[in-house]
Amino acid sequence: MNHKKLLDKFQQIVVSAYEGGEHSHCKTVQDVKIAGDGLLRFLTSELSESEDCENIADALKRLDTIAREIEEVRDAFAEESSISARR
Repeated sequence: MNHKKLLDKFQQIVVSAYEGGEHSHCKTVQDVKIAGDGLLRFLTSELSESEDCENIADALKRLDTIAREIEEVRDAFAEESSISARR
């Protein structure tokens, strides 16, 4: 990934929306890296034209997949918490 590359239109949406726009100052991949937020880096990577995110429908599909996978991990932690509480 070219870190000096300007953010594409999908990545710009991510940085504008993420954490209420806290990172909207980010204009390049390097800016995102410097921000030090792993989830922001992940989202700007997954939702990029260079990763074949070609349109809004692609972005929404990817976000739905990400949300589902995060929910599965959250559920696993909730189940573990429930099991631990019964011990």
